[in-house]
Amino acid sequence: TANGDLPAVRAVAHQLKGSASAIGALQLSHAAAAVERAAADGDAAAIAALTNPIPALAADTVAALRAR
Repeated sequence: TANGDLPAVRAVAHQLKGSASAIGALQLSHAAAAVERAAADGDAAAIAALTNPIPALAADTVAALRAR
């Protein structure tokens, strides 16, 4: 993540955090919040590590929603 992308990363992470929280996907919301904080701190290296679990958490969320 280039430093020029940090505001966009922060904005998307913020949106994901809120949406996930609204549907009760708290693990996904917390993961997005961590990315949002790292972007706010300008920590591109942390963002790379913190985004790794998000696709699996999102997939688990979708599966749980479909199972309802």
